[in-house]
Amino acid sequence: MDSKLTKSIFVVTAFLLLCGLGSSFPAPMAIAMEEEIGEYMPSAFMVIEAKSRHSIVASKRRFDIMRETLILDGSGKEIKIQNLPVPCQAQVDYETAPYGDPIALKIRIKKVFPGASTDWSDSMPE
Repeated sequence: MDSKLTKSIFVVTAFLLLCGLGSSFPAPMAIAMEEEIGEYMPSAFMVIEAKSRHSIVASKRRFDIMRETLILDGSGKEIKIQNLPVPCQAQVDYETAPYGDPIALKIRIKKVFPGASTDWSDSMPE
């Protein structure tokens, strides 16, 4: 009976040690997949309803525009904020800010609506 108990303790101890070592060294595939995916960046299709020199309103939410914000027209050509037609449908990649409005990182125009203008919006909705 001592022999069975000793074998059982040995098997359980060996199993726990192997499990512990396995979790200490993650599989290379998991690491490779994390590197390929990269950091999560929120992105959404939105209707840009208004614009100013420093922000846009898309889907009733204000997004700050920075000097680094990339704006692409329907053909993929880079344009400036003053050439952004409003209203339009666009894919907006952004990052959230702990305080204040999210920051638009990239705006890709998908569809320009009839009557769209590149003029600055008279008033920005709150």
